[in-house]
Amino acid sequence: MILALLQNQNQPPPPPPVVNVDLNVPPVIPPENPPPPPPPEPVINEVRVRDFQKLKPLMFHGGIDPVKANEWLESIEKIFQVMPCTDREKVSLAAYNLIGEAQRWWNLVSRAQPRMEWTRFLVLFNQKYLPQSIKDSKSMEFQNLKQRGNMTARRFEEGLQPNVRRAVKLLKLQTYAEVLDRALMLETEEENNKRIRELKKRSEAGHIRKNCPKLQTNPVTAQGNGNQRGNANAGRNNSNQRQSGNAGQGQRQGRAYALVPGNTQESENVVAGTLTICSLPAHALIDSGSTHSFVSLHFADKIPRVPEFLVYELLVSQPLSSKVVCNTVYRDCDILIGEKHLGADLIPIKMGYFDVILGMDWLSKNFATIDCVGKSVAFRSPEDKDFYFKGMGVTPPPYLISVKHARRLLSKGCRGYLCAMITTSNESPKISDIPVVHEFPEVFPDDLPGAPMDREIEFPIELVPGTQPISKAPYRMAPAEMKELKTQLQDLWEKGFIRPSTSPWRAPVLFVKKKDGSMRLCIDYHELNKVTVKNKYPLPRIDDLFDQLQGARVFSKIDLRSGYHQLKVRKEDIEKTAFRTRYGHYEFRVMPFGVTNGPAAFMDLMNRVFTHYLDDFVIVFIDDILIYSESEEQHAEHLRIVL
Repeated sequence: MILALLQNQNQPPPPPPVVNVDLNVPPVIPPENPPPPPPPEPVINEVRVRDFQKLKPLMFHGGIDPVKANEWLESIEKIFQVMPCTDREKVSLAAYNLIGEAQRWWNLVSRAQPRMEWTRFLVLFNQKYLPQSIKDSKSMEFQNLKQRGNMTARRFEEGLQPNVRRAVKLLKLQTYAEVLDRALMLETEEENNKRIRELKKRSEAGHIRKNCPKLQTNPVTAQGNGNQRGNANAGRNNSNQRQSGNAGQGQRQGRAYALVPGNTQESENVVAGTLTICSLPAHALIDSGSTHSFVSLHFADKIPRVPEFLVYELLVSQPLSSKVVCNTVYRDCDILIGEKHLGADLIPIKMGYFDVILGMDWLSKNFATIDCVGKSVAFRSPEDKDFYFKGMGVTPPPYLISVKHARRLLSKGCRGYLCAMITTSNESPKISDIPVVHEFPEVFPDDLPGAPMDREIEFPIELVPGTQPISKAPYRMAPAEMKELKTQLQDLWEKGFIRPSTSPWRAPVLFVKKKDGSMRLCIDYHELNKVTVKNKYPLPRIDDLFDQLQGARVFSKIDLRSGYHQLKVRKEDIEKTAFRTRYGHYEFRVMPFGVTNGPAAFMDLMNRVFTHYLDDFVIVFIDDILIYSESEEQHAEHLRIVL
């Protein structure tokens, strides 16, 4: 045993265990100052949420409609423009208004990116609900927008169906809302017409089409004359009649008989007079025999309102013309009677004499009663004081009918008379027949004999310093104008108003037609007027001149013949009036028409001539002279002084 122990002591010790050590890993040294933990996510103040909800932001449910997504996003950004917020607050407040599918999307996004800025939110929101592919699709859909089937017009008249487009264009509507409204109304009417045409084509056993209850409507009898009333079956097939109606809305087809102006004196239930309608004077007829109110086409063009469609079509039968279908109305047109403003719905129709016919619809609405004997209308509203309108007599105009209608009447045995019409206007008075004036025949020649005498005042043309002569090419003229130009140039030459010129100035000439059909020669001095120094001589005010006429009872007015040609142009300025024609180069020796400062210069001359009599018994405005006096004897003496 002792020997065994000695042997174990002589054996070598076992080797130590092997430990794998990675020499590339640096030792971990604990930091001396560890960084602070990240701040907690800011929590929105309850007051901020309450302020945000007071602005009534939209709630977003999600979905695939990009329009709703865009509307929600625009409403949120609009609120942020008036409610200052940080970017993180914007994200939190916007997420507060997400519900449903949108809320579930936000829960996923916020977990992945808990600390999100507002710009990042916009990017993610647009990628989810407003992708570029949807934007491009909507853009192409808008560009290719057309009306097909029940689809309504949104932008352009050209996109409407042809039958609707023609009707809308006639109304000349300006805004998109008006075009859309009329297009929808016409589309509904077209559907109703189609349904009525289908009913007409039906043929059932024991069923007569004209007695079909579906085709019968309540006729609207609108008469313009108490002696001409009519009623007809609206379902009768008439080539001059269009039908429109909607049984669900009570739309009806109507008939009306327009007023014959010549019978107004014979009718006892009409009153005529002048009324102010839409701030315009109108020759109106108040007719209790008419169930509707009408306006003539020429007066309707002046009404500052847009016509609307009737819910039914009205068939108007005029005794001297064919039947007319009316389907538009001017709503709530203002009619002024005394100090009262009354509204009327006016249906446009072709009338030759009256501007407006006011019927029973207007009379009943305003509690009006017609006094047939006194030709007046009494308005007795239960809510207001009574007021009256006094009419006047009506002078019937001559009937005008077409040649075709005249032949038809003659073929039926009516008498026709061939009349020749002549003008019976009075001739102009002769100078020899006018008192005082016949004593001065030399003052009233038929035409100016020649160039005027030298006066202390001449017409100057002062130019802006540094101005160079202006030369313009002549205008092209028609053969008739060339002939007239040659004649008028010869007349001006013979009177001494013009002379040949070698001036570097050249202005073109043109003709302006007068009321009597003759042509006036005009020189285009636009370029000259631009470089002319303007005369500051003031022209008198018309109302100030009329103030001088107080107490006067006798007047005479003198209008100078070719007044401008009675003032000479200053010698050094004559070359500036030069004008170029095909027949030569000329310049004016007298003041021409069309030059600036002309009225002021002529006014200065007239005031110098009558300086001792102005505002005493003479007032002057450019080339018009008015002589005024308190008695005829005094006026004769004043007229002799002036002449």
